[in-house]
Amino acid sequence: ESYSSITPMQIWEEQGFTTYVCGTPGQYLYQSDSYLQQAFINQKPKVVILETNAIYRKMSFNASILNRIENVFAVFKYHNRWKSMQLGDLTSSADYTWTDDFKGYQYYNTVDGTANSDYMAPTDKSKLIHGLNWQYVSDMADFCEKNGAQFILVSTPSTVNWNYERHNGIVQLANALDIPYVDMNLMKNEITIDWTKDTRDKGDHLNHSGAVKVSRWLGNYLKKAYNLPDHRQDDGYSKWNEALTRYKKGVGEA
Repeated sequence: ESYSSITPMQIWEEQGFTTYVCGTPGQYLYQSDSYLQQAFINQKPKVVILETNAIYRKMSFNASILNRIENVFAVFKYHNRWKSMQLGDLTSSADYTWTDDFKGYQYYNTVDGTANSDYMAPTDKSKLIHGLNWQYVSDMADFCEKNGAQFILVSTPSTVNWNYERHNGIVQLANALDIPYVDMNLMKNEITIDWTKDTRDKGDHLNHSGAVKVSRWLGNYLKKAYNLPDHRQDDGYSKWNEALTRYKKGVGEA
């Protein structure tokens, strides 16, 4: 949901602060936790957003333990190339050489609409959050607090993945952990998603026109709520302006 709904380069163009989407297909919370800790090694994000659909994705305890092992021993993470690995590859860190001009956002311009606009019918029922998932969210919230970052839960628009039972479950989680929660599925006036035009797969994910609407609102919200600085005129951020030029060509806006 995150990489289909949030386009960091639009937020940069309109608000001037930097963001990055660390979402991957079918991502589990233990992977999100790993990416979070990795991001803080060389950076100090002021705000961390967790898209809530992953909180309801079932995961096994054994898989979460294996993930911790992979983070320590690279041979388990890169097992498909074990024949070509050398001794130093077993514990050395990866050498990252590529920079993504889209900053994690995946551009989709396909339109495959749906008539389902009443998917958020109110109810008092709550969707259960499994204990392991709850614990991972709690751990991420604690990590952010200890590292001076605001941790936020956000539900991006999706007629397939979201409903009021899930909303109520996340409200309970957010209240218990004392963290902000924003449900965009209830913001029809603020974020005017047209489900006949703004989805690429019948309401499962947004397309680019939907992501533009979400990103515009989110950028304004973050700017006002957390007083994030505008770096568009700073020489140290010139590469972001260069990436913006390439991004706009990539999405057909240049």
